[in-house]
Amino acid sequence: MDGGATSNKARRRLRQHYQHIVLHDFLGRIADPAIVDDVIENGNRVYDPDDEVFMPLEFSVAAYRFGHSLIRRDYEFNINFQPATLDQLFTFTALSGQLGEFDTLPENWIIEWENFVDTGTPFNHARRIDTKLVEPLFELKDLRGRPLPENRKSLAARNLLRGYLLRMPTGQAVARRLRNLLSEVRDVPVLQPDQIQNSVGSEQAQILEDAGFQRRTPLWYYILAEASILADGRRLGPVGSTIVAEVLIGLVRRSENSILNVTDWKPNLPSEEPDKFTLSDLLRFAGVL
Repeated sequence: MDGGATSNKARRRLRQHYQHIVLHDFLGRIADPAIVDDVIENGNRVYDPDDEVFMPLEFSVAAYRFGHSLIRRDYEFNINFQPATLDQLFTFTALSGQLGEFDTLPENWIIEWENFVDTGTPFNHARRIDTKLVEPLFELKDLRGRPLPENRKSLAARNLLRGYLLRMPTGQAVARRLRNLLSEVRDVPVLQPDQIQNSVGSEQAQILEDAGFQRRTPLWYYILAEASILADGRRLGPVGSTIVAEVLIGLVRRSENSILNVTDWKPNLPSEEPDKFTLSDLLRFAGVL
């Protein structure tokens, strides 16, 4: 990779370019850019532990599960699977990490990355961040393709139950706390019950009312609703953006050879735009795009 450099130097260079992708390509797409820039420039204001590595429950159990709403029903995966259903993807993409009876990944399972990243041609766009999940996520199966028990087959129910069992604060409680902590640097509105109630269809609204969720909203659901209401589902809202940005940027800042601890670090691998390095550039450099 590194033109004769040692393997350690090559790994460091790759790690730093990947950090740049997380900070400036990924986060810039899914979180509020102003919040991302503030955390990069001024440091963490909320999640700032002494330990080098941290993973708050608000992130792992709620905020970062926003990705479940992005999942499509099917994908143009490669020339052999057009489209590939979620069931097929769970099976032929190495059985969720296991190759099964194969020694190597079969050729007809290999991903075509141009179907998943922006290269100027049509590709698989993610769904918007909102409170809707595609139907297959309500009928989850095990690795053998067998239906799961009734109380485990819905991904939404599992997310909500996990948050309840771990005693997660409500979305409103987290929003109020962030509003107090960050009042001098940004506005963190607290969603009102009617906003949450009016953001969904009548059937879902009735469920929210029956459960009292429009006033005491589970954090995972609140973050999805916030993105839909305040950002039209195109990115996370203030609460979701703050949690995700602070955690990922904080981890990058604490990582070995962090680019945030180097003065004026800039990407230097080949890229489409000077001083900018994206996931597409990395895949292109790796020769798989």
